[in-house]
Amino acid sequence: CRDGLYPLKLFTKEEAGEVIDCVERWQKVFFARHGIHFIHASDEFYLLAERTLPEEARYDGYLQLENGVGMLRALKEEIREALSQLSDDGESGEVSIATGTLAYPYISGADYRMRSGKAAFGKAPGGAPSSSVRDVPQRRGGFFG
Repeated sequence: CRDGLYPLKLFTKEEAGEVIDCVERWQKVFFARHGIHFIHASDEFYLLAERTLPEEARYDGYLQLENGVGMLRALKEEIREALSQLSDDGESGEVSIATGTLAYPYISGADYRMRSGKAAFGKAPGGAPSSSVRDVPQRRGGFFG
């Protein structure tokens, strides 16, 4: 698949952490000088390093969303917003979410919060959420995983 192209080496967990540390040091410099973080690590670095994603404000309005910077944080915030707007109509529902192997732990955690969140797709008797996440299949991609 990469015949004739420069060989790519995957980052290790430790290397991803080093990249994040470097990026976050520079973010402090840029923010102090210019009021914007300017430099961002993609979500994949945080996933690989098993670190918490930055808070929403550090994405500077998601200026690099099309490059994969902040997609998971944006998803989390969009889910939170959508769930907060649901009414307790007594109906239940099911959700399926497909994801790749790298994002699987994060996405799986997100749907657990959907199931246990106070605004989940309706409430069962006794106040427990009645929605369920039917399936979170993970698929290995042929390029990055």
